[in-house]
Amino acid sequence: MKKISLVLPNLAGGGAERVNIDLAIEFSKYFAVDIVVCNAIGAFSEEAKKNFNVVDLQANSKIKIIKSLAKYIDDERPDCLIASMWGLTALVPFAKALAKHKPKLLLVEHSSLVNQFRYSQLKVRLWLKVSTFVVYRMADAVAGVSSGVAQDMQKLAYLKSTPEVLYNPIPMSKSQNLKSNDTVKKIVTAGRLIEAKDHVTLIKAFAQLDKAMHKLTILGDGPLLVALQQLAKDLDVYDNITFTGFVENPTDYYKTADLFVLSSDREGFGNVIVEALSCGTPVVSTDCEHGPSEILNGGEFGRLVPVGDDKALASAIEEALLQKYDKEKLIQRARDFSPEKSAKRYLEVLGLMIDQK
Repeated sequence: MKKISLVLPNLAGGGAERVNIDLAIEFSKYFAVDIVVCNAIGAFSEEAKKNFNVVDLQANSKIKIIKSLAKYIDDERPDCLIASMWGLTALVPFAKALAKHKPKLLLVEHSSLVNQFRYSQLKVRLWLKVSTFVVYRMADAVAGVSSGVAQDMQKLAYLKSTPEVLYNPIPMSKSQNLKSNDTVKKIVTAGRLIEAKDHVTLIKAFAQLDKAMHKLTILGDGPLLVALQQLAKDLDVYDNITFTGFVENPTDYYKTADLFVLSSDREGFGNVIVEALSCGTPVVSTDCEHGPSEILNGGEFGRLVPVGDDKALASAIEEALLQKYDKEKLIQRARDFSPEKSAKRYLEVLGLMIDQK
């Protein structure tokens, strides 16, 4: 049986890690699957270990990662490597070059590196440009999780053609929205509490709504928790906002919500938007780079507002909560990003056929 190895920095509770586990579930129907991590830590580590062979390289330095991964390649002889997220994608091609066994290599970026590192130190930006220019040409294929990410990759590494677009696999919810007829409208968002998710704008927008008629639930944890809680207190909406911390399976929150809101100033794709749509829950999102507009098809499947505009966001939330919507249309859109479809595209890019079991 052919083997696919998914290579990640760790198993933290982020979108890229969730995506790789969902891909592993789908791949394992047809192939042997290893999940290879530099360090086997993070919120998804137990789930991964329960279902797959997790290989912990126990490597922290660049040299150790390259050497340990090269040894793994020669020992286990996988047919394909799928490496996610720069700077791991900047190292895996050198591990393949060092190894005697030569698996096919696919590098996948889950965010716009141009946007993510725009304000980083000069040496980081130089390493980004040099490394992507070199390693993308060493791989058998490179891909981004949205058209925008793929286009940024092409510009960043001066590629002659645009990388493949491999949308993230999002499992479908088994049932639709379960919201009650309560007069209080439930708004939910999900994402790490970091600057890129711009919860500040969301809380400011929420503060412009009628407090007696709206509740906001923020799913996720991160370094900005205390600052966001203080902002909510300053705007006198703390008692109307629930900070849940990290939630491994947020489906029940989506099902019981009247509206899902994403306030990010940048995204690679926007998994949480698809997750909400799969529950038949309407969506308001910032029109950030990249992903939301692609998922919502320019506004056909949800409202799009400018980044960082709390007034526009508040207005869109109010309008969306008053609007009637077609749940089945939202659910059908979510099916366009099913694990089956996403995994099939990955296998096509790798040149693997599912009848090779």
